[in-house]
Amino acid sequence: MKQLSTEQKHLVRKANEFASEDLSKSTLAVLSTFLMFIACAFAASILPILLLNIGFSVVAGLLLLRLFVLYHDYMHGAILRKQTWANYFFSLLSVIILTPKNVWRETHNYHHAHNAKIPSSHIGSYKVVTKRQWQKMSQGQRRFYLFLRHPLNMLAGVFTVFVLGMIVSSIIRNVKKNYDGILVIIAYLGLSTLIIVNLGISTYVYSLFIPQAIGGCLGAYLFYAQHNFPSVQLSSNADWTPVHAALHCSSYMKMSPLMHWFCANIGYHHIHHLNHRIPFYRLPEVMEKVPELASTHVTSWSFKDVRSCLALKVWDEDKNMMVAI
Repeated sequence: MKQLSTEQKHLVRKANEFASEDLSKSTLAVLSTFLMFIACAFAASILPILLLNIGFSVVAGLLLLRLFVLYHDYMHGAILRKQTWANYFFSLLSVIILTPKNVWRETHNYHHAHNAKIPSSHIGSYKVVTKRQWQKMSQGQRRFYLFLRHPLNMLAGVFTVFVLGMIVSSIIRNVKKNYDGILVIIAYLGLSTLIIVNLGISTYVYSLFIPQAIGGCLGAYLFYAQHNFPSVQLSSNADWTPVHAALHCSSYMKMSPLMHWFCANIGYHHIHHLNHRIPFYRLPEVMEKVPELASTHVTSWSFKDVRSCLALKVWDEDKNMMVAI
């Protein structure tokens, strides 16, 4: 790993100034989002009009995405540090969002420590291979690699990315260390059974299944697009620095104010990677007050940008860019 330059050290110091939270703001954000999710899930399950059922399910899915990012901030220590109630709350929430705490901590911390390192891209993020590695892969390996980066994999993200990719694979890798993955699956199956037996299958579908499917799909694509975009700059271990990885291997996803709210500002991903202890509600403030962070790699939810990101498959060492195959 290279030493940080003077300019990079300056950016780290500036970012550190924002790594403090407003406890009341964090508490209000978490509890209000959860109450809104419960209200929308309840409305989706009891209203007698199909369009309203679907509409409230969609909103519940967006709120579940926001809850997932708030959980992500909590696990980083950015919000609600040392709050006992938050530990219990997010332990229960991990069942609904199918993200065990031990599993998430291991894989996501690894991702932050190795973001944009080509040899280490496969844990906590989407695997990236070089063009030369691709040429040496078998047909079976190529098909599996392309499936992992396929839109259908992200569309079914709650099952493929979260259940299989995160929970099941972690249990197989180390069952003793990732035992909470088993607990989350058992608790989720118990909750689902309880809802279906007592309230009916339609209640389960509208209040839990559809919101999870929507939140999982959007979350899976966010994971992808924030580190797989046309101007991304990957590096070898020897050339890697955390600041370069944050600024050039993490995108700013431009969204409407409403979508920034639903995504809890995770679109300011380059700033989050620069300092993961900055609370989500301070990320726009950092971008506004630190001019160096305003000029960055931008993507969006537009069809053009989504298509451009999804077209990227392998890292071309000669061109120093992600390319299609």
